[in-house]
Amino acid sequence: MGEHRETTALRYAAPRGMTAMAQRLLAAGAQPDGRLDEGQATPLMLASAQGDLDMMRLLLDRGASPRSVASRRADIIAPGPPAGTPDGTPLASAAHGGHLEAVRLLLEHGARPDPETREAAVRGARKPRPRDPGIRRGTPEDYRAIQELLEREGPA
Repeated sequence: MGEHRETTALRYAAPRGMTAMAQRLLAAGAQPDGRLDEGQATPLMLASAQGDLDMMRLLLDRGASPRSVASRRADIIAPGPPAGTPDGTPLASAAHGGHLEAVRLLLEHGARPDPETREAAVRGARKPRPRDPGIRRGTPEDYRAIQELLEREGPA
């Protein structure tokens, strides 16, 4: 990411629920894992952080990798405060946000939990509830279910 916080159009659309735009971009040749450098989150990581199942399915169906990795540096282009920022992998992003169905979807597509993913779920559960109603986060029950599901999936 450059000094002007450049991004790709698909990375812009993914965390904002712009599914129709994402469909057009992908049809025009946008790469489903497209990012400007390895430090940036992929569109799937950003959609996972929001728990946007429609966007996630679209990206996965078009070849986005559920096992992609981004460096841990800040990559904030999602709407809202840092509570929506990705956490290194699509699975960790979904776990941190408490998005149980998103976690299930990623596991079905081959994502595998690692210790950092499990820690992301714990950190997410400890965060205070956001005041902004536009930030979607799981309930305490969702976080418990995610932690149990990740433990059942075993080591990465």
